[in-house]
Amino acid sequence: MIKNLEASESLKLLDSNYIGRLAYISGKTPYVAPVTYFYEIEAKCILGYSAKGHKIAAMKKNSDVALQVDDIQSIQKWRSVLVHGRFEELEGSTAKKYVHKFSEGVQNTILKANGQNLSLFKTLPADCKRERFPSFIEFIFWILPGNFETMKGIDITNTGTKMYTTDNTIASQSFDKLQIQKLAKNERLEILSISLEKDAVFPEHTSPTDAQLIVLEGDIDFHINGENFKIKKQQHFSFPKEVKHWVKANGNSKFLIIR
Repeated sequence: MIKNLEASESLKLLDSNYIGRLAYISGKTPYVAPVTYFYEIEAKCILGYSAKGHKIAAMKKNSDVALQVDDIQSIQKWRSVLVHGRFEELEGSTAKKYVHKFSEGVQNTILKANGQNLSLFKTLPADCKRERFPSFIEFIFWILPGNFETMKGIDITNTGTKMYTTDNTIASQSFDKLQIQKLAKNERLEILSISLEKDAVFPEHTSPTDAQLIVLEGDIDFHINGENFKIKKQQHFSFPKEVKHWVKANGNSKFLIIR
């Protein structure tokens, strides 16, 4: 079954991802390039950055661009959103303002999706870390301003045949610091399998929705709102959305997050 996503669903798909495909025109030829992006909700825009090169030169001449983002679970089930907008180069104090929004936003998105706590500033040029920004001859921040000219989201699900599947993802998940596996995801819920080696920490983060935690083996300390909840094997714990929390394993532990 093919259906159009609601605007809110399309924006949620943009907000929960950080890799997209940027389409632009150079001369009379269309090009597509993968990019890291951040959807800035308050400003209703898409932020990105790039070294000076082919796509920047092309977008300066023709600012009409598009960004495509998808969430593919299988060949029979996937969602996609396509945004049309206009390229706008950022400079000086404006770029300085948005580089921090971009870096923090992408880091938070990666942490929520994969449990990885990365520092994007390690990958940004040294000039971008200084108090005074240069002219960005070699490094350009760009923005697709809102409101987007057009945005279309598609959800494709094959409901003609019932699919029954089993796998050993949880059993085969190793105890190596922090490991996260996405077991299932659709528009209604997401199920994550988390394994934590003894004394390993799942860094502080928030959940985008109210969530349920079920410990499969081991025991953990769940820190939230200044409190520490000790959760053991076969115990169930509920916690609210958008509240910062972190987890420490007292022994090799596995648990499910359902949200």
